[in-house]
Amino acid sequence: MRLMRHFSKKWSNLLINHIVQSLPDHVLSLQLPEKCRYSEMDINKNDLKRWCDQYVPDWETSFGDIRHKKIIEFFCSYNLLRLCPKDILMDVAGGTYGYLKTAEVARRILQDRAIANFIIEALGTEVDYIESDAGNIPLPENSIDKISCHHSFEHFQNDTDIRFIREVKRILKPGGMCCIVPLFLTKRFYEITDELTLHRKYSDASTRIIDPTATLPGGIFSGNYARTYSMAAFNNHILDQLDAIEWNVNIVKVLLNGRPAPYPDIPCNKNVASVNFPYRCLLIKKKNLNDKNCR
Repeated sequence: MRLMRHFSKKWSNLLINHIVQSLPDHVLSLQLPEKCRYSEMDINKNDLKRWCDQYVPDWETSFGDIRHKKIIEFFCSYNLLRLCPKDILMDVAGGTYGYLKTAEVARRILQDRAIANFIIEALGTEVDYIESDAGNIPLPENSIDKISCHHSFEHFQNDTDIRFIREVKRILKPGGMCCIVPLFLTKRFYEITDELTLHRKYSDASTRIIDPTATLPGGIFSGNYARTYSMAAFNNHILDQLDAIEWNVNIVKVLLNGRPAPYPDIPCNKNVASVNFPYRCLLIKKKNLNDKNCR
């Protein structure tokens, strides 16, 4: 086992980088149903730096490079959600990193299956904490304005991804939004584990990959599991849960100064699985004819 850990640190993603291929833009555009839009978000690096200095002030000690994929995640969700001072914001399956502590909102909630004491100590008493399954969140209907989910959705095992989308439908207020980043759309439907086990496959429609060198499953911290969606799986697991009459759905491709982000050729992203390039965000909005967005 020690030899395996050493091997995976030196050579990352040996299998999945050769097998798991992102769905190209032109294919995605052709296959997307009418009820789901595809657009781009081009981030200016100077704007990113100014935002980080305000909302993720420890970014340099935590991530080192302003172009780190985690920083791009946070910037994207913050701006796509258009947070307002009156908002109730919930970060799903989150942790100490991000902008939950610094966001200028009326109420902050951190949800996760288990929340460690060090996270509570880091975020403080101004954040409310909910320990629950992401597919069964103990909140009333129409009680949340904005939901963020950073690099966690792909780790939801069994049918938790479907149940989470249903929870989003239930707890979002009219006009409310949920941003999931990143969204992995691939040529085939994969369930990936970095554990030597046959127990990390939950769908008969998926292809199982066992790759002990893979970084995408996130190790024991993230359940040794990750899922990527083919278009058919994306439709079945996500879009089919969202009625076009009540919901706007948008997939957003992320660029940084005109180039697909995050950049794969910089040191801070060198061990990142290739399926992360480029990032795509899923933005879900509950329609409200009287909604007036604020920034």
